[in-house]
Amino acid sequence: MYIVGQQPVSVDRVSSGNVMNPIEENKQAPLSEEAQKISLLYRSVSILLWAIPLYLIFAVQTVFTDDWEVLFLGHLDLIGILPTTCAAAVAMYGMILMKRARVGNRLFRKEVGFFVWYLGAITTLSPFFYWFSQAPGAQILHVGRYVFSYFGTMVFLLCFVLLYSLIVLSGVVYKLVGMCDSTLKRNEAGMFMVFNSLVAAGLMLGLLLYQLIVSGVIVFGNLQPLCFYFSTRLHYLFVLCALVPTAVCVWWLGYIRRQIFRKILIGDLELKDVDADTVKPEQSEEISL
Repeated sequence: MYIVGQQPVSVDRVSSGNVMNPIEENKQAPLSEEAQKISLLYRSVSILLWAIPLYLIFAVQTVFTDDWEVLFLGHLDLIGILPTTCAAAVAMYGMILMKRARVGNRLFRKEVGFFVWYLGAITTLSPFFYWFSQAPGAQILHVGRYVFSYFGTMVFLLCFVLLYSLIVLSGVVYKLVGMCDSTLKRNEAGMFMVFNSLVAAGLMLGLLLYQLIVSGVIVFGNLQPLCFYFSTRLHYLFVLCALVPTAVCVWWLGYIRRQIFRKILIGDLELKDVDADTVKPEQSEEISL
């Protein structure tokens, strides 16, 4: 007997006594190991693609704004620490997903693990952006004959870690491009990542000199009064220069995400296991061509 709206059951399946539930038949097969890895990698790159530029926007807005008192609690108004701290925590979650994906060789996975710790330090130090904007000269520290601002010193340390993390991120992006694309594209990414590292290293050196001059450790002519006078312009110049390597990394992260999505569409789930420190003979021949 047939029931309206219901498909008839096969006689062979009824006679054999092995009638399967249609819901069980429609269950998807478990993902393979390669599919799980590339899925985690895609999610990780997507999270980083949004979290990194948002962190830069929130950090600049927090440092140059002193009216975050949403709850009207003065310096105890902790609402100002949320934007940068949450963005850094989201970026750390993205890198944790990349670590769980376990793609690449042992050196790459070790580098990703170190980068997770860097992002953890950035997440911990990010509230000082807000506290420094509220009271930049509070909690003066006397170290010998030198005078330091506690909040200013912590922001300096945070910016130093951020610039070094850009160098580490450039290496991670470079290797990800090698896993997802050809050797020629990897070499192109390598040139941009070297440029990123040089800009970030130059900013680290300039930031260190500025901090030493402002704190009075380096005394040379009228440098200290000039640094105080042009401090706002120097801060904006620092942000503008830091924007360049950040934008380069974000662009290449978007390119990596498109390549991973393309691999998923065509069913090519295998990632190249490349070593950034060595070039194979066949790769050198391809470069020469």
